[in-house]
Amino acid sequence: MQKLILMSLFLFSCSTFHKPGNYQREIASLQNSSNLELKLSQDLVFANGANSVMLRVAQKNKTEDSPQINPADLKLVTDVKVESGKFTLVDGAFQISIKPQVKSSDIKIMVIWKDKVSPFIKLKTTMAPMKDKMLPIKSDANESRYVSDLYYIRQDNFPAGQFEGFRLDNQGGNVIVSAENSQRSFDFDYDEQARQNISMMVTDAPNGTVSHTMHSLFLFFPRKVLPFAEIKNKEVTATLPNGEQMMFAESGEIKGGVFTEGPVDVGPDRFKRTYADLKYQGKGILLRANARGQMPQQGQFEATKIDMEYGIKFSADVLIINGTTGQRCRRPKIDFWPADDISPILFKFPTDKEFDVYLKAKCGFGIPETAEEVKPEEKDENIDELAAEVWSKCENSSDIKKCIQDESEIIEDESNRSKVRFILELKLLEAKAAEQLTIAEVLQKEVAIIRITLLAEATWVKSESCLDKSKALVKGSFQFHNIQNLIENSLVQNCSTIKEEMAKIAALETPPLKEKLEADFSWATVSNKERLIADCQKKAMTLITSDFRYHQTPALYSPSLQIICTSVESSEAFKGWILTQSAGLEEKILALVLLDIEVRGEKQALECLEEYPMDTQLNRMRFKKQREICLVDNWFSLEADAIKQAKRDP
Repeated sequence: MQKLILMSLFLFSCSTFHKPGNYQREIASLQNSSNLELKLSQDLVFANGANSVMLRVAQKNKTEDSPQINPADLKLVTDVKVESGKFTLVDGAFQISIKPQVKSSDIKIMVIWKDKVSPFIKLKTTMAPMKDKMLPIKSDANESRYVSDLYYIRQDNFPAGQFEGFRLDNQGGNVIVSAENSQRSFDFDYDEQARQNISMMVTDAPNGTVSHTMHSLFLFFPRKVLPFAEIKNKEVTATLPNGEQMMFAESGEIKGGVFTEGPVDVGPDRFKRTYADLKYQGKGILLRANARGQMPQQGQFEATKIDMEYGIKFSADVLIINGTTGQRCRRPKIDFWPADDISPILFKFPTDKEFDVYLKAKCGFGIPETAEEVKPEEKDENIDELAAEVWSKCENSSDIKKCIQDESEIIEDESNRSKVRFILELKLLEAKAAEQLTIAEVLQKEVAIIRITLLAEATWVKSESCLDKSKALVKGSFQFHNIQNLIENSLVQNCSTIKEEMAKIAALETPPLKEKLEADFSWATVSNKERLIADCQKKAMTLITSDFRYHQTPALYSPSLQIICTSVESSEAFKGWILTQSAGLEEKILALVLLDIEVRGEKQALECLEEYPMDTQLNRMRFKKQREICLVDNWFSLEADAIKQAKRDP
């Protein structure tokens, strides 16, 4: 059998029977799959864990013949962990929201569609203000949305997904806010994500009366970052513009950072109530302004100047604290904000450089350097090495995707883990594309071996279809593709000629049988041609031994035996045998005819006796004449039938 298979393989490789399909049209390399065009709603985003951008995916040079894309088949892949929505079709393109995590590094983005990958684009991230000076954008209303477990605020006409502040509330039931209907709120604002108006507004509401509300506005310098919040175990860490931090408990109470906190003043005399009891302990520059029932930038109901310690009492002028040196400075509000009743109220120093000049001139100190600038997180670990290590463990796995998922999970740092998975997504695509290039050759060899196996013996013909048998014989496999699906058309094509090929093989084995059949004609009945050929085929079937390939399925030899027996009937050997059998043939035939007449006559006599019986003396006499006529009158016809039968089957 082994020699047979090897020989058949050789013959198959030289034949033109099975040509591989045009798989090249189905194989698209990564380089040729850039028919997807990616565009972001903005290329730079403040990575505060709440802001998001919209990714738009379109087909380039789309025509009526372009393939239809199902949004569910699109896969977003990023090298940094993000929160994303689902692809939806909008105005002829597909879009998806992407929300970076807090302090996320720049994000590489690609989209995969049916093993085709788009070009990379990069979403840049920042923690710094987007610009120094506000336009300002004027909006009739603000939107407040609960995002990532905090309330975030944006003007209605500011770009969607981009927020301009967040809010924390202490609504009571604790030592800071103990009275009913009172609360303390912290609004961290960064209008237009610009440096100019970055601030923290602290509002103490001793009761439900708006005019009794105590407002305190805090500005921090240097203004290196936009304020942002991080949540862990329901506790919030707010990073201030100068990089310093405030820690809040789930209740909204301050539990750490650069401020200490005292309770909301709910005394009965609103004119004697103090402002938010927040004492700054940081190293930067703090500017504080107060007002009751008004905006602190312009409110001047009180004539008493703000106290010089922490600015908790009174509201005239502004208190400036140098946290590094402990120096204090008090300046009029008009130096910092215009007196006009307009909105928004713009801080007069969009840049720290301008404010530093003012401080040195009016207060005798400038802006000190504080903590290092807050930047998006970047890791120094060798991502390529980590990815290579995971790939080496998984590249030969039967479930490579699960292996990559499990192995990369071991990487502790989330940022590195995301980058490794991003690289491995590309490796998977490359491996899949490489495998696609081998499909045609693998299928061709697989079909060749299956064909050899099918032709080797034919017992399967009795119980299985060729296609079912072929599918059961498939031994190969792919890592990323289903070989059964890919090979089926080739198997159908192969099966269409299998029985024809078997008949050819059977025909090559039967010629020696002719010599055996002609060596001894004892099997032959000298009758007519059809009878002779049938007897010949019957005899030939007994000559098919185990040396014949399909001896267990002899019916496969019937067509070739029909041809052989037809040639035997017209052969010189058969004609010679007939001549040897002709001596005494006429006498034999005559004897057979007489015997046939005798049998027919006896049958005729019995029928006559039954019709004209001799069971009594009376009937003997009565039907004598009729019996003689019955036996004699039909005799010539009886002889003629016997001769006719002899001619038909001597």
